[in-house]
Amino acid sequence: MMDQRENAFAGENLGHRLETIVAIHLVRKCKSEGLDVYYLNDRSGECDFVVCKGNQVIQAIQVSYDISAEKTYKREKNGLLLAARQTKCENLLLLTDHESGEIEEDGHKMKIQPVYEWSLELGV
Repeated sequence: MMDQRENAFAGENLGHRLETIVAIHLVRKCKSEGLDVYYLNDRSGECDFVVCKGNQVIQAIQVSYDISAEKTYKREKNGLLLAARQTKCENLLLLTDHESGEIEEDGHKMKIQPVYEWSLELGV
């Protein structure tokens, strides 16, 4: 059996670790392309990452290790919908450990993609 100290993903906080991986990739990519990354938070919810080019939001990203639980799925989806409403951005992405697909709600399409695919597409 592997010692937990040998496995960076051991433990219970896999979502936070995956979010950190995404943050590192975003900072690297955005720095090289002159983009800014923000966090959106208000009383009704949050969105993990809002990517901007100047005054324009070009993408909203939520990160969740596992969205199989209805409560988690709804929270992540609502974070993207909040970002879409507040920023008028339609490039909505939900990054997970292994799930993929597309959902539509309230006239907004949201792409679901595994982090490994997304990071390969980013080229970082």
